[in-house]
Amino acid sequence: MERSVPRHATSPRHAIDAIADSLGGNGSVSHRISIVRANRQRDSHGALPSAWPLWFQSGRHAFEKPLLYLFGSETLDRLRMLSFESAGRGILCNDAETRPSIWCKGVQPALPLWLASHPDCTPYDPASADEARAILRSALQALYVDHQAGFYYLATHDDTCADTGPLHRADAQGAIKGMYRLRLTPEVSTVSTASTNGNRKTPPQIRLCGAGKALQRVLHAARLLSQDWGVAAEVWSCPSYTRLAREGRAAARWNMLHPQSRPRRPHIARCLGDSTAPVIAVTGYAQHIAEQIAPFAPGRFVALGATPQRGTAYADFPGAPWITLIALKALVDEGALSAQTLEAALRTYALT
Repeated sequence: MERSVPRHATSPRHAIDAIADSLGGNGSVSHRISIVRANRQRDSHGALPSAWPLWFQSGRHAFEKPLLYLFGSETLDRLRMLSFESAGRGILCNDAETRPSIWCKGVQPALPLWLASHPDCTPYDPASADEARAILRSALQALYVDHQAGFYYLATHDDTCADTGPLHRADAQGAIKGMYRLRLTPEVSTVSTASTNGNRKTPPQIRLCGAGKALQRVLHAARLLSQDWGVAAEVWSCPSYTRLAREGRAAARWNMLHPQSRPRRPHIARCLGDSTAPVIAVTGYAQHIAEQIAPFAPGRFVALGATPQRGTAYADFPGAPWITLIALKALVDEGALSAQTLEAALRTYALT
């Protein structure tokens, strides 16, 4: 199957669609995977119209054949029906975000809550085609090679995230675990970081986390922080805040029950380390999805998310200037910047 995965797709949705087309059109592979194309009116390569035919295959092994289910739906009822239809197995890819909607990321607010609270679901919000490919390979390995229970959910969009750069092997493993640091981090302006006597000073530090399409705005905010305010921003892609939070809670519980054993350190703790630099976590869903990782951030933590606008075709999502302002406010609260910097940012970005 790895040989059938194309590398030319540029967005998560295009990557998943290209993979499905490639696998479905490969005669040596197509009979070993079930592909449902519910997001197309006309299917190609013999894709199934739904997963219901799998119920009529032989016994308990019907759902142990890899299932890639591509659909587009904004409702929780539809997603719950699909999870029952697929017997709680498979990889469900929702491209609802590619359609105009009054909801955050094109889905009802209850849907991401259900995903985060469902113990058998591992949800992801990939930012790039490379992230989507890495997560898909990991899901196939976990479900059909390691025989883990449950199903995977991927929210896919059409935007290209060119600023993330190539996804190296270590970064791909980090994406699967929930977060990794981007190698393309904006350089801090030397003008903004120069002190009055001409000597360089250490710039204020902050960590910015983004998931899915929100990562593009986070990268823009990192550039504004660097160019306009001399702030050094680490940028982290977080395809799954939920997986990070679950592993963090599991590690905390294990450490509590085994006080004399070597403590377990979750992936988010290894990433953020012991630095007390503020962490700003941004999501295209409502902010409570990003707030899941708040207990595991060693310093000041702020979560940002979208809010639906009734009567319009779009959700109100914080732009790069607003993310920049929130980051500056966190640094002001930490005493790393003066309050005058915040006033200047309000005027610069016309946010008053």
